[in-house]
Amino acid sequence: MARPAPSAGLSRPGLRWHAIRRSRSDENLLRSGLAEGYRVRMAYDDELADRIRAFVPADAVEIRMFGGLCWTLRGHMVAGITRDELMIPVGRDGMADALARGAHEMQMGTRTMTGFAGVRSPTDEQLDEWIRESVARTLALPPKEKKAPR
Repeated sequence: MARPAPSAGLSRPGLRWHAIRRSRSDENLLRSGLAEGYRVRMAYDDELADRIRAFVPADAVEIRMFGGLCWTLRGHMVAGITRDELMIPVGRDGMADALARGAHEMQMGTRTMTGFAGVRSPTDEQLDEWIRESVARTLALPPKEKKAPR
């Protein structure tokens, strides 16, 4: 089967597409009319991902999540990327400050991701600032327990 045509705005060079064959658990996606046969699961900017990797600590774990990539420390998310945006967990109490600094509330589809701020096309200075603050916030939290395998 052919891979679906990318959506408008996602056909920029450097954007990585991963097509995953749909399963029976994707019925909600099918009902929404967003997929037929195959669906695009992840799209992220490789260049931005490489730039983020330069700022996250060496012991951060890189995971495919939220339709892109994320980096975690001690089980807590430090930073993420979806399409060409930096995603930072700021918590409910940090959202007002993040909005004042030029970030926006992250959206996944039609849902607002409570406690997550997004920064479109961040500069290296912004990456350094946001990620450094997120690492400090993460290190102040107790480590998460690993979930038992299902």
